Amino acid sequence: MHNITAITEFILMGFSDIHELQTLCGVLFLVMYMVALVSNLVIITLISLDLQLQTPMYFFLKNLSLLDVFFVSVPIPKFFVSNLTHNNSISIHGCAFQVFLMTSFAAGEVFILTDLYFLPGYLAYTSCLATDQSAFFKQVQETNVYKTILNNIDQVVEEPSVTNMVSRPYASVEPSVVAVTVEIPQTTATAGPQA
Repeated sequence: MHNITAITEFILMGFSDIHELQTLCGVLFLVMYMVALVSNLVIITLISLDLQLQTPMYFFLKNLSLLDVFFVSVPIPKFFVSNLTHNNSISIHGCAFQVFLMTSFAAGEVFILTDLYFLPGYLAYTSCLATDQSAFFKQVQETNVYKTILNNIDQVVEEPSVTNMVSRPYASVEPSVVAVTVEIPQTTATAGPQA
């Protein structure tokens, strides 16, 4: 005959064995949970309603707050319910599910925090490129080379006949020397919302 013992639940060790102190801890954790829940929901609501906060940084901040609501909502309700009811056990499946959800939400928060860390540099880089390229192309359009190229294209389009080009092969080509000076303005790129 074999002794087979199946473990079906874990016993959670609390801060104290005194029931009054457990009740006090349960109420304190309930208050802290409600503060975290309400503050994150306020952040989500404000970012969603304010049109000035519709930027990538605030998008990631809203998602971080949402993940924080989920992350806090996994272990804390079980903790304060067990402290208020003095039932300090959790099933193996419930514990495994809590561990799975906690690691998933923690990985999501790390991913979003990493995005928030690299986001200002990326936005500064792309806005700097966009600003420099648009200023560069504007200055190129104002130069004589650009105008000369456009004039030559217009002349070719206006004189499409081959007989004109054969009888006067060099008539449309004018010798010219063009000096080009292109100055790219220095721009400072800032990341984040403008105050």
